[in-house]
Amino acid sequence: CINTPGSFKCKCAVGRILDSTGRICIDNRQGTCWLSIINGKCENNLPGLLTQSECCSSIGQAWGSPCAPCPPQSELHCPKGYTFKNGVTCVDINECERIPNICKGGGQCVNTEGSFTCTCPSGLSLDPTGRRCIDLRRSNCYQDYARMFCSLPFMGLYTRSDCCCSLGAAWGDPCTSCPRDA
Repeated sequence: CINTPGSFKCKCAVGRILDSTGRICIDNRQGTCWLSIINGKCENNLPGLLTQSECCSSIGQAWGSPCAPCPPQSELHCPKGYTFKNGVTCVDINECERIPNICKGGGQCVNTEGSFTCTCPSGLSLDPTGRRCIDLRRSNCYQDYARMFCSLPFMGLYTRSDCCCSLGAAWGDPCTSCPRDA
């Protein structure tokens, strides 16, 4: 706060700008956005840099380097899914543009007002996080795969993950070989 004749004016520290009232400084620096805090350590950072408002009003749990937990939603200037623009107004965060690969496992991001959704290709379903597509289809699991031919099916139906991550060499109808580590 700077005293002037008959009044005062506010001045913000570097990396902050005044809001439309001219009295509140808003952080407009860009930094690392963290998805989780585990045992007091920030983990799973998003690619690229976001403002604290973009990070903490979307899917972030912590922001910056060194990282600090996001403030409670009640302390943010905008509702969840929105960020302050030019210190004047709250605008929708386009998570699909600002957070590359927000949808995993082949999912497609669709921006919505104040949020986003992930959609999955045919045959895949969203996991409980709503951000990863997983294959829940059940089909035959085969013990052997040679020359593009599947043989020795196990009894029952399995997900591709259950088959290929255990004893299976191939899965599905038509069957395809399970990926193998090199």
